[in-house]
Amino acid sequence: MNAFIKPPKKIAFFLKLGIAISKRVTGKDLLVPKLLAWYPKVAISSGILEALVNFTEREIVILASTVAQVNYWARLIQGLGAPPEGFSDKCKL
Repeated sequence: MNAFIKPPKKIAFFLKLGIAISKRVTGKDLLVPKLLAWYPKVAISSGILEALVNFTEREIVILASTVAQVNYWARLIQGLGAPPEGFSDKCKL
């Protein structure tokens, strides 16, 4: 697989360890962890998040549909020109 951005030549040891673990678990040489090595803080936080989050397929569908519904409501309210309750310019709080 080719990417527009090449992985860095020098990858930190702890990121190499994570890349090796992901390769062993998936059986594939994944490009995303190597690209995340450009910004180690993001690579570490992404790895921690992936390790902590374990959603079932049903939960992912519920989350995605909830996000879509809230996005729809927000755009509808914005399209009607009605500010959200309590957040108008005239509120003195």
